[in-house]
Amino acid sequence: MAPEQTLAVPHLSLSVTDPDASAAFYCDVLGGRVGRRTPGWIDVWLFGIQLTLHRLPKAVTPSPYRDAMHFGATVGWEDWPVWLARIEQAAAPMPLAPHRQEDVAKIYVSDPDGYVIEIKAYADQAVLQRPL
Repeated sequence: MAPEQTLAVPHLSLSVTDPDASAAFYCDVLGGRVGRRTPGWIDVWLFGIQLTLHRLPKAVTPSPYRDAMHFGATVGWEDWPVWLARIEQAAAPMPLAPHRQEDVAKIYVSDPDGYVIEIKAYADQAVLQRPL
């Protein structure tokens, strides 16, 4: 049985070619901040997760073998245009054109190794169906 008060921090690890270049992307384009750093990896705090960027260039899976694999964040409906402007200003690669409909908006942006990050928003926050 787990302790009643457990600190749970979502964590994601990615194999990257150049941790410094990847960290710069996640910080400069997506607003993350660097945490711990070693010669082999860098932690970046982003969207409430600890993203660890491991220097493992041979382990970076090339596209198209990971086309459906991505991670992302849901932002507020009013904040989505600010994210779009930020990503466009950085001239970050977008593998799909951003789109906004009446009820959903999505941006897909690629990091230096081609990992895709989805930034989406819903007009109706009730569709998020967050656990209680």
